[in-house]
Amino acid sequence: DKTSNLEAGRRWGIPTGGTTAHAFVLAHDDEMSAFAAQRDALGADSTFLVDTFDVMEGVRRAVDVVGTDIGAVRIDSGDLGEGSVAVRELLDELGATGCQIVVSCDLDEFRVAELEAAGAPIDTYMIGSRLVTGSGHPTASLVYKLVAIESSYSSTEDIKEAKMKEVGKSSLGKSTVGGRKHVTRTVDADGNWAAEVISLASVEAPSNESVTVNADSLTPQVPLVSAGQVMYSESVAEARQRCSQRRERLRDEDRQPSPVRAPAVETKWVGWPK
Repeated sequence: DKTSNLEAGRRWGIPTGGTTAHAFVLAHDDEMSAFAAQRDALGADSTFLVDTFDVMEGVRRAVDVVGTDIGAVRIDSGDLGEGSVAVRELLDELGATGCQIVVSCDLDEFRVAELEAAGAPIDTYMIGSRLVTGSGHPTASLVYKLVAIESSYSSTEDIKEAKMKEVGKSSLGKSTVGGRKHVTRTVDADGNWAAEVISLASVEAPSNESVTVNADSLTPQVPLVSAGQVMYSESVAEARQRCSQRRERLRDEDRQPSPVRAPAVETKWVGWPK
């Protein structure tokens, strides 16, 4: 019915549409401020993303800020069947009987059919990765997440002194830890990859019984964009060479597809908040 790809709309005339992202909500001081900003910019009949923190509280806040003439709410996590039923009941209870329910979250034709057969009160399905790539596991399931924003400052002169505020989602099954991350890929005694060690940037990846960081360890992160300027790029040939060199450090047993051995390189979290 619609596409969120603006180039497809421009080139082929396909109707375009979409909803706000979690990054938009996290970029505001709180959820209600984000809803107010969207209401003022796009109107009450737009679709409000309510699952950045807690779905039911998000619905209440959206209706409180926007009013009972709110156009739609979007759910992007949790059990979409049970969640849509609970949201429909709450919307009707709050008087927003005309508000539609939009759902997303790795949907494909089979999941949509299941939800329809169960009579879930869903008005619109947003299908992304699996529409483009097909069902199964053809994608790496990687996605951009906002982890920090500049805290409030009083004037432009204060921007350089602004501190970063950590932000993260707390929605069911999709919670994220705020703060910039540091990645170290360690190697074993044979020179093969041992683990992918992730810590908050403010915490150095320490050496302990389960994690050994030494001079052979790799720090793969590079800045891609800074202050609007591209900081790093490489040719296809360079990317192929880099990929080949790093693939050579996989153990033979790690090259077997799951379920024999997965993942190929274990992820270890260090210095993570409780």
